[in-house]
Amino acid sequence: MVTKILTSFVFIIAPLCYSPGPANVTLAGLGGTYSFKKTLPFILGLWFSTISGLLICLYGATDFIMKHEKIMAYLPIFGALYLFYMAYKSLRSVKKVKVNTEEENSKGPSFLEGVIFQALNPKFLVFTISVYSPFLNEGKLFLTLFSAVLFFGGASAHLLWFFMGNRLAHILGGKKAQFFFSFLLVAVGLWMISTTF
Repeated sequence: MVTKILTSFVFIIAPLCYSPGPANVTLAGLGGTYSFKKTLPFILGLWFSTISGLLICLYGATDFIMKHEKIMAYLPIFGALYLFYMAYKSLRSVKKVKVNTEEENSKGPSFLEGVIFQALNPKFLVFTISVYSPFLNEGKLFLTLFSAVLFFGGASAHLLWFFMGNRLAHILGGKKAQFFFSFLLVAVGLWMISTTF
């Protein structure tokens, strides 16, 4: 069982978790815009939504969603609209002061925004369903351990992308980094919409 979980992590979970998707790019952008302390509620919201999604799939929603593919068709559009909102919010926070200083008084993204974002993230939903599908007959113990590995893989990827964005912001300078990451959010949003047609 452990070998199967580790093999799945190396060949399936890690490449998908660490690749640039909506959540990772958004966190890189937030890392370039806000301090970790101000982004933490958003990250916790992402993780709450991730755990909720994993539990829902663990207890049978995968079959329901696979039978109702029309639901999945609209999620990328809503997710893209939310990415556009995040890009707009990031651009509005562009300031002349240096990024991530304690004097920065702009409010970071909220816990609820993190929950909503991950719930509308089509990569997370498709990824979770496709990763669970081959293992549905393995039993609850295996799926529970698999879910834990899946969550910690995703959580570590989120933190990695946040801190990479933070470092890049210091290299590029705050304002340039915010424009760059806002552009990335819009680009990922446009890509998400293009995948629905």
